[in-house]
Amino acid sequence: MSSSKADPSRPMLLVQTDWPQWFEFIRRQAKFADIWDYVDPDKDATQIKANTEPARPEEGESLELYKIDRQEYLRIKEKLQTFAELLTATVGSNFSGYLQDKVTPHEILTELKDVAKPSRSEERRVGKECRS
Repeated sequence: MSSSKADPSRPMLLVQTDWPQWFEFIRRQAKFADIWDYVDPDKDATQIKANTEPARPEEGESLELYKIDRQEYLRIKEKLQTFAELLTATVGSNFSGYLQDKVTPHEILTELKDVAKPSRSEERRVGKECRS
């Protein structure tokens, strides 16, 4: 029995059968933080929203607009960092080794989707066992 069953408020990804509950929790957290478009593992790196630091204004450009854009950039950066920490804190040792060279939350989620998400046939098999 995995610990995801012990603490449903913060599921852990320890084995593949934990994926549905863990992923739904992670997806809800990202949507609540309004960062899902930055981390959605169903999109490739060219399709996700990028959090890019704004360029400093040149002579004659609005400093106020730059300050607003920079504040938004820093706000999203902090949310993405917090989310990355949540990801790594809720992934067990069976999968954490796959994440060593992953930097962004999108990279982490995409890798976990590839290695931890059960195949459709495995999901059906587990579903049948649960109904028995």
